This record gives sequence, structure tokens and C-alpha cells, in this order.
Amino acid sequence: MPRTQADKDHNPLPKTASYPRAPSRTVAQAFKSRIFRSALWNRIGKDRDELAHWRGVTKNIIGWYEGRAAFRLPFPTSHEKVTRFDLRTNAIMTYILAETHHASYLTDLQLDRGAFRGERVADIGSGPFPTLLVFEGCERYGIDHLMNRYGEIGFPLARYGAEQHFINAKSENIPLEDNFFDVVLSRNALDHVDDFETTCCELRRVLKPEGMLHLLLNYHLPTRSETQELSDERVLDTLGSLDIRKVSEQRNAWGFDGGTTVLWSTHPERIVAG
Repeated sequence: MPRTQADKDHNPLPKTASYPRAPSRTVAQAFKSRIFRSALWNRIGKDRDELAHWRGVTKNIIGWYEGRAAFRLPFPTSHEKVTRFDLRTNAIMTYILAETHHASYLTDLQLDRGAFRGERVADIGSGPFPTLLVFEGCERYGIDHLMNRYGEIGFPLARYGAEQHFINAKSENIPLEDNFFDVVLSRNALDHVDDFETTCCELRRVLKPEGMLHLLLNYHLPTRSETQELSDERVLDTLGSLDIRKVSEQRNAWGFDGGTTVLWSTHPERIVAG
């Protein structure tokens, strides 16, 4: 949504702003929601669906690389294509270069490339890409419990090991010491976790006392792979004592009809003006 003057002045939305509510649900939706929130689905169905999604993304990226099908970014020129490896690796590495240049991660989180120079930064639920390459001069950590599986289905994360650490771990149990990160980020991921409240406790634990927590969250009815039904209440119940503030919200974004996308931050003053 268009940014207001308050956004440009780095003023977050007031804490008293009305809470976005989830859309009303049918009986069938309520039944599906119970299934998708179950422990059995979290153990079996959710990961299967996530990996199927990413296999589909690799096919889309190959089509984009070959110029056969549009996919999110402008087609690469012959000079922009990686050509040293097999087709899938070449396509994915070319896409990573294009995305790092295009930097939708920065746009979505309203941050600058140099925002975290000299700091240790985590991306929670980073997916199969080295997302933090958009930030310059920082120590980067991607954390995702499917990290090892991404390699098995063809994402060449090992080739970026000198630039970003990749940790295979659930957000509910991060294998790092207390107060480890200066900055913890997450974009469109915390609605995928098994337990939102436990995840938030872990984020607090690994974040330094004066560190920055910066989260782009989607509020919607549970889906097959996005099983958490998030809300302002749940965010403030678990993270409100950190003085986290709502920066912006947008309806019907990220493909969720009737849902709301909300940006939260403990340091809204570090957001880039529009």
C-alpha cells in the first residue's frame, strides 16, 4: 500500500490501532484448519508440500533461464547467465544473482543494503536461497529446518558457504548460544512454523538485548504449508515486551485473499524512507 507521511518519518502505526481479524470461515475451512494445525500434519504433510512447492520453483526458474516462461524477474541476458555447471545449477545461480541485484527482500522489509554493516544477522525460515546476500558487510546466517533437503532437490547452497552460514534447524530449537545475533529478520516464514509462541521465545533468546527484531508476517486462515493463524494479539503477547511496533500493513498481499501482511520492528527508526 502507498506509504503515508508518518511512514516516511519512520513513525510506526500506533499500538492502539485496531487488530486485523482473520476472515470468517466456513465449516469446511474450520475442519481444514484443525487438520493443518495438528502435530501429525506438521510431521508429515507440511514438509512434503513445502518441498513440492520448491521443486516447482526450480522448474519455473529453468524456464525463465531459457527464456521460455516469465518468472518474477526480467529474463537474463546471455552475459548475465551462469554457464559453468549443469542446467539447473546454472539457472538457480543466475536467478540468485538477479534477485540479489533486484533485492525484493530489501523492498519488502524496507531496509537498506548497508543497514547491518559489522553486525551478525539471521534470516529465520530463509528457504533455499542465500537471501542475506543483499546486505553488505555483515555476518549472515540462514536458518531453515529443510536446509539439507533443499540441497537434495538441487538448490546449490553449498556454493555460497563462504558468504552465508546455512543452519539446518527448526525455529523452535535454534542450535546457537544466547544473545548471538545483532539482528533477527524473517520474511513470510513464521506462519509456516510448528509453534509460533515457542519460535518467538527462541528468537528472543538468540537476539542480543538491544538487538533488532524485524518481521514481515502474513495473517490468514491456515493452509497446507502455512499452518499458523497469526494476529496482532499473538505477536504482542509473545513479543510486546520488546517494544516491537507495527510499521505497516497491507490487505490481500502475498496471494492471501482476505489476509493481511504486517511489518513489525523493534527498531523502526532504521527503516529506509520511501
